[in-house]
Amino acid sequence: MKYTIAVLAALTLSHSASAQEERDAPREVAVILAHPDDELVMAPAIARAAREGANVTFIYATSGDQGPGVSGMEKGASLAEVRKAEANCSARALGVRTVLFLDHGDGTLTDRPQDSESPARKLANDLGTILREHPYDVILT
Repeated sequence: MKYTIAVLAALTLSHSASAQEERDAPREVAVILAHPDDELVMAPAIARAAREGANVTFIYATSGDQGPGVSGMEKGASLAEVRKAEANCSARALGVRTVLFLDHGDGTLTDRPQDSESPARKLANDLGTILREHPYDVILT
């Protein structure tokens, strides 16, 4: 499934402009992700978009503070800081200009989905605000 998404992302970015002037103008691209390292499967498409002049923004819903623990680090704030640093490093390597961390609780977004104050609704509100303030030409997720 992840490979299908990466291929779709690459096709979306490479075919989103139809006229020469659209290809020459920087596009605004948002990459909305659950937590740091999720950009990995889309990295080639993201790097290509940035290389071709797109203004790319990473938007992470969580900091990944709850796992998966492959580093041997304890879950929590220290792990979150390491994962955020890695996300910023990834962004620099891929040519991403902006990185936003929404800092919603990792693993909590399915809690109380029908509740008006559920984590998922709070995330939806945050994303809605960002997308209204900055209309992107392409959104990858």
